[in-house]
Amino acid sequence: MPQFISPPEHAFVLAHLSDPHLTGLDDVNWSQLLNKRLSGYLSWQRRRRHIHQPERLAMLVRDLHRQAPDHIAVTGDLTQLGTPGECREALQWLQALGSPDRVTVVPGNHDAYARSSWRDTLGLWSDYMSGGIMSGNTSKGKTIKDKAGESSRVGGKAQPANTQTDDMRNRSGFPAVRQSGPLNLIGVNSALPTGPGFATGRLGHEQLTRLENLLRDGADGGGFRALLIHHPPQAGAVSWRKRLTDAPRLRQLLARYGVDLVLHGHAHRQREDWLAVPGGQVPVLGVASASAAYPDAMAMAAYNLLVIERQAVGWSVTLRRRCIHADGSATMSAPIVLAPRRGRLSPAYD
Repeated sequence: MPQFISPPEHAFVLAHLSDPHLTGLDDVNWSQLLNKRLSGYLSWQRRRRHIHQPERLAMLVRDLHRQAPDHIAVTGDLTQLGTPGECREALQWLQALGSPDRVTVVPGNHDAYARSSWRDTLGLWSDYMSGGIMSGNTSKGKTIKDKAGESSRVGGKAQPANTQTDDMRNRSGFPAVRQSGPLNLIGVNSALPTGPGFATGRLGHEQLTRLENLLRDGADGGGFRALLIHHPPQAGAVSWRKRLTDAPRLRQLLARYGVDLVLHGHAHRQREDWLAVPGGQVPVLGVASASAAYPDAMAMAAYNLLVIERQAVGWSVTLRRRCIHADGSATMSAPIVLAPRRGRLSPAYD
């Protein structure tokens, strides 16, 4: 199989990775474990640290950089327990992954494992989450002008980027729209602290209302709309205790106003699903954990490459999965070509 993709000249390449669980817990303070984090810490010691391997993640990032995508989407769970120290470590990893004009992040449930100060945890990643206006396509010889952090499109109206109160349960900075080339990356926050044994997510009434306003008003200039979320919005993708509790309302909004693509994490497996939008269906794509040492091809460390092209009517998306093996070698799937949004979508395998 070819080791590098060869997209058409005018195509946009979006890389998607998720659930890297990249942080170590050697420096965790025991006072930080006097809550749900204790059970998470014990789970990490017993099992999860053997699954999520920093060496595998480092190999994946090196391979991804060689592919030179135009933009990278990271759909959450950068940390294990969401402590301030972990979030600082994750920020350093993001800075090595790419600049804020090339990388977009939404948080996952492990990043909001227990109630914490927004400023000391998720707020550290604001440059990678806040809405901004970007243009151009650096891999095609053009320049991206980064205005990330200056403004955020919330409900179709410009808002200050840092509108969060100092509590991670507040979602006032989401949804955030980040524009890169023809793409409008709409990031939503489904992460919130939950009780022991649960990894559910929720968008909440206010965030869903802002998302409805944004999608209804079409504040995208006719660009390609990609929704980034940690928890899968489709039914049955994860167990009941890990579900998005207000997924039915999100699906109703998408069925009424539409997007072109949904990217999620959380399931730790490669997934291809479909959701209804006006005039047809759109792909809902999940990806395996970026650091997972599983031998199963659907669960081992991987990232997706999405080649996005404007068509006479709508858009086309070509998906290539890239799996990273224990020896550092990579295998790439055959292309999965997704038809334009209008009309029923179905995958065609080359």
